[in-house]
Amino acid sequence: AKGSERVATLQYMLYKLYQKSRKNPSRLFVVDHPTKPLQELCELVEAERYTVALKEMDVLIQQFHEEIERRVEEVSHRGESVSLGNEAVELPVRPFPLLILVLHSKEAVERIAGDKALTETLKKLFKLMSKVNACIIFGDVENVTVPGYGGPEFLKLLKDTGQGLFF
Repeated sequence: AKGSERVATLQYMLYKLYQKSRKNPSRLFVVDHPTKPLQELCELVEAERYTVALKEMDVLIQQFHEEIERRVEEVSHRGESVSLGNEAVELPVRPFPLLILVLHSKEAVERIAGDKALTETLKKLFKLMSKVNACIIFGDVENVTVPGYGGPEFLKLLKDTGQGLFF
């Protein structure tokens, strides 16, 4: 029952984000459990990317990473001005839509923990996400304490930076 309660909580949270997206748009990327508990909701909320295939997870995480980097680059140019004829015009500041990556699969977490390149990508993401309105939600994760020694490096960093949610 605990697993189904966690899925229901995650579904509720994503649905609430969808309801608020009329005023505050969001972009959703999802790697789901093989039983597809989030598929119907992802179709309803028009998730940008949805997959259950771990082989597609790398591409999805890379796309998420590229969007974060694009946003960081844009933030670095905010407040700058450009010349239009004889006049300097300040570049407009616009809020970013909330960018959410949901990794709802034990297998996904295990795969990331065993892949140095994916671990490094996530470590970079954790350091940048708070600056650009983005987060990662880990679902279907065992309810255990993240060990200080011997545990997955990216989970320790996530715990330290507080830039994600676990369900």
